[in-house]
Amino acid sequence: MTPLLTTFLISTGSAVLLVLLYLIEERKGQRVLLRRPRALFDLGLFKLNAALGWLAARFGASTLRRWLHVSIHGVLRALLLVVEGLSYVLRRLQRTNRKLADSLSAADGEGGLSDVREHVDQYKLSPEEKTKKRRELLE
Repeated sequence: MTPLLTTFLISTGSAVLLVLLYLIEERKGQRVLLRRPRALFDLGLFKLNAALGWLAARFGASTLRRWLHVSIHGVLRALLLVVEGLSYVLRRLQRTNRKLADSLSAADGEGGLSDVREHVDQYKLSPEEKTKKRRELLE
């Protein structure tokens, strides 16, 4: 299987399993899987929410929003630098590959065409044989 198909199947299977887990937990009214870690995670989210609420009351929501935008901008800029670096590396590899391919084709001469020309020259019919073949075909 291709990596794309494998990733798609794993993602789809995971989504189906998560939906089934949600439905089972809704029906039972309590958590079934990983109760303690999920409770700790919920507690962490509640504390984060309380801290952000306190910061919003203390400094104003617009300051937090601006800080969030600046942070996201920094992360996106870092990602852009990584992508540009990868692009540079891939262009260098492409140039190297092109030079290698050109040198190989130059070493081969004309490649397969020279082989065809040699074959044609080797089995070329003389003018007498050509006229004989034409007469045979016309009859």
